[in-house]
Amino acid sequence: MKPTELHTLLQDSILTSQPLISPYLDSPPKGSISDRVAIYTDGFYARLEEALMSDYSTLALVMSERTFSQMSRNYTHAYPSYNYSLNNFGENLSQFLRETLPYKKKPHLAEIAEFEWAEYQAIVARDAHLLSVADLQSLPLNQWPEMKFYLHPSCKVLIMHWNSLSFIKASRSNKSTPIPKKLKNPQFILIWRRQLEVLYRELDFTELTMLNAIIQEAPFMDICERLSHEMSEDEVANYLVRKLHEWIQENCFIKNSEQNY
Repeated sequence: MKPTELHTLLQDSILTSQPLISPYLDSPPKGSISDRVAIYTDGFYARLEEALMSDYSTLALVMSERTFSQMSRNYTHAYPSYNYSLNNFGENLSQFLRETLPYKKKPHLAEIAEFEWAEYQAIVARDAHLLSVADLQSLPLNQWPEMKFYLHPSCKVLIMHWNSLSFIKASRSNKSTPIPKKLKNPQFILIWRRQLEVLYRELDFTELTMLNAIIQEAPFMDICERLSHEMSEDEVANYLVRKLHEWIQENCFIKNSEQNY
């Protein structure tokens, strides 16, 4: 058998927990063939667990190390890693927790995972040319109605239906975690990167309306129209400009290549 075929058999043995490679291995001086394979299997899963632990350290604290370890093994079977890089290995964890027993009985776990993955994505998001207040000030008045705004690639808006953010805050402050509780009203969270720092903040419904319009690439006048349902028309323009200035200072907006400043 060719070395590449043996390599594939070993890989399949590790991923399926079946002794597919065993007939092609010699018995060691000590122990058994299964012990030899187990060394590679245990090392493989330990590395994957380590990768998940790195991306989801808060979730691991909430779940407990033992429970997280077992969950990571289950996740690996559901979403095997076939890539040499582990950068995106954990991208399906929130979906796995949301759909798989017994974890889906605790919906806050999936929301915590989604939060931490958004933080990781913010870290690795590409750099972009930031929009500045001076850029806005230099824009001719006749171009404002059709002006569109673009969020930094690191920006992500999350919706939480459980008190998951309380779990995150408590765990990261070494405080006792609360009892899981479904919120009366959804909680909206913006996650983004400012220079090298990943930040988050809660959004009120008006801010969410504004950001959703921006995500949908609505022009300035359309954003104003949507906000007019949240406040008087006289307040809309000032509110929108104030929020734009605020979020520009937080590095949330970027220039678009088609814009001329």
